[in-house]
Amino acid sequence: MPSFYLITNLSKGKIPADFLTQASTLIATALGKPESYVTVRVEPDAQMIFGGSNDPCGTAELGSIGRLGIEENKVLAKTIGEFLEKQLGLKQNRVYIRFTDIPRAELGFSGTTFDELLGKK
Repeated sequence: MPSFYLITNLSKGKIPADFLTQASTLIATALGKPESYVTVRVEPDAQMIFGGSNDPCGTAELGSIGRLGIEENKVLAKTIGEFLEKQLGLKQNRVYIRFTDIPRAELGFSGTTFDELLGKK
């Protein structure tokens, strides 16, 4: 269910080999969701600027069915921001993170939707 997507102007060589697995574990833990449902995608080498500068930067998106909201997103922004800064050297003031709470009926998996898989409420 949770999906984390990062676009960055960092080169592919600056992304540690274990970044995807570490990010997957971080997202699962932060959201309290099974890691078996987490997807992580990184697109390095993006032609992008932030605030008029081409210093290292990025945009990230975290989508999840639930576990997102005003207070939760504050904690997630801190957790993810610190992780990106430690792992990739992306300063927290050079990354936007967009949070999307996905309705269960709008996410498909295994030939159906999570609305059906999780039971309608």
